[in-house]
Amino acid sequence: MSQKINDWRAQRAFHASRIAFLEDMGEVLVASQSGMQQRLLALADRNRGKSIEIVYRAIYKKLNRGLSLGEAVRPYFSRKEYQLIGSYDQGDDAQRGQGFLTAAKILEPLDVVAKGAIRLLVSASFSAAIVISMWVGVAGSFAKDMEQVQPRQNWPAVSKAVIGSGEILAQNAILTSGLLVILVALLIWAFPNWKGHSRQWADKHMPGFLIYKEYRSVLSLVALSSFMSAKSGLAWSFDQLAEQSNRWEREYIYEMRRRSTSQSGVGMLDVGYFSDRLIDRMTLREGSGTLEETLAHVAIANASKLADSLKARLDLAVKAVNNSAMLAAGVVVIAVMMINLSTMQGLSNAH
Repeated sequence: MSQKINDWRAQRAFHASRIAFLEDMGEVLVASQSGMQQRLLALADRNRGKSIEIVYRAIYKKLNRGLSLGEAVRPYFSRKEYQLIGSYDQGDDAQRGQGFLTAAKILEPLDVVAKGAIRLLVSASFSAAIVISMWVGVAGSFAKDMEQVQPRQNWPAVSKAVIGSGEILAQNAILTSGLLVILVALLIWAFPNWKGHSRQWADKHMPGFLIYKEYRSVLSLVALSSFMSAKSGLAWSFDQLAEQSNRWEREYIYEMRRRSTSQSGVGMLDVGYFSDRLIDRMTLREGSGTLEETLAHVAIANASKLADSLKARLDLAVKAVNNSAMLAAGVVVIAVMMINLSTMQGLSNAH
């Protein structure tokens, strides 16, 4: 157990510098410099006693066993990130090094987007918890005051609904918390697994799923271009891409593979996975080089722009979630207060 904890801490320590490490190793390969293992040992010695030392020594041992650099660093990148890195892990050292530099160039701005998406999910969950807590607290407080003035059966219907629902949430706090956790878990599960016509609609119209699709598709586009450059056939390229993709992505990839038997060029890729902007850019450049060159150029050229756009949209989404939570909390408080005052006023007039 302690070893697993140490490995987890080592991965977390390496996570922040993983892209810079990939870039540095790419430069070493491009320059045809030897002694990569010695460099890793030097890094490990310099960080002796720190969690990250475990990572450097693990990569060093894998290289000594004959694994490629791409295979050696695989555990320290997400499955989607490795899809891109692995697609470049072929050819001679200079080709692989240039590929790793390209991967780092794409991953760096998109890594900011991934962190923004996590921040949005945390913000939404926290905001929902605050609204529910205020609902429960305010409803419970006013219920005691109102019961001293008037029997519950004589309360207005709105009072019974608002305060009663708040009490139900309080009485079933464990169940309420469990449902909230389940909803968050269901949402996390839906991103990589939910598919079908309803998901395709969500990919076009629901902001969270749209952002997720655009983020993932850029990485897939570069990986696909690299697989195609191996000249092993379109079917093989799509199969390689599908093998390292999640359940939701494979639905789009299999449709592209099916189209490739009757269509050629950019048309076979226009199945809804890549954004209209990327498809338009690819269409404009089609014919100016091979298809894989077109895909790589468009993806690499648009990665930074897309990252800036997605980050801006995520920032707006976080603000919208926070503002909505404040508004919802305010509505709950004001509604209960108005109900209380209305009831008190009604009783006063009756006397």
